[in-house]
Amino acid sequence: MVNWEYYKDIPVKVLWLHLLLCAAYDNYSTKDGFIVHAGSYFTSIRKLSEETGLSERCVRSALAKLEASHQVTQLATHRGTLIKLEKWAFYQGDTEKVTHLATQ
Repeated sequence: MVNWEYYKDIPVKVLWLHLLLCAAYDNYSTKDGFIVHAGSYFTSIRKLSEETGLSERCVRSALAKLEASHQVTQLATHRGTLIKLEKWAFYQGDTEKVTHLATQ
């Protein structure tokens, strides 16, 4: 990780680590029936700002950098933002999950 292009970019690193720690480990449904898959985090820019201590502007900028480097994809909905960590299973060290997610 220390050789990662964004390692010295503190807001990006903080947000990335936060997303890794908060991503769903298993699929689940929200109260209103929205399905969140393993390796995703359903949140909002405001909530990420509160959780990380970064400003909303820093969160947006960090998310844009993570998306440009293909670390995450994000889908804005009227309920919030779904952030998918593209290589989440790899970071879990679970080869069975990696294989399963790669085939989906």
